[in-house]
Amino acid sequence: MEVNTIPYHTLGYVPDSYHIIDWIPVDTLASIIVDIAHSGRSSKAPLIFNLVNPKDSEWQTFIQAVQKHFSTQKLVPIALLEWIEMLKKVDPGDSQQLATLLAVKILEFYELAALAASRERQLYASHNGVTNMEFLASGQ
Repeated sequence: MEVNTIPYHTLGYVPDSYHIIDWIPVDTLASIIVDIAHSGRSSKAPLIFNLVNPKDSEWQTFIQAVQKHFSTQKLVPIALLEWIEMLKKVDPGDSQQLATLLAVKILEFYELAALAASRERQLYASHNGVTNMEFLASGQ
């Protein structure tokens, strides 16, 4: 299907695969930040936080939620790289398309995500960061 024939509100497609979803809902993240800011800590040592969702979700779970949200239209799963190529065909001078196809605005993000998806996922342990911060705070 050519992009020119696609309705403005959606491409009609969704990537069939992506990396593991470890996003944190913004309201949850905001609540955590407020709790940290108002913790009343007495230590002058700098605190560093790496807020991550400890519970990963599979991309397929996310697709199901998207399908449910857009229940009036069936979104067809296609390969991530094919989906990115469709986004690249959207006319950047068409303000109506850009307003409704928001993914075009962060196309570079998706391209980098596709590159990262082809690599092994890196998990970082925060234990060393805590140990190092305690050492720095002690002034030794």
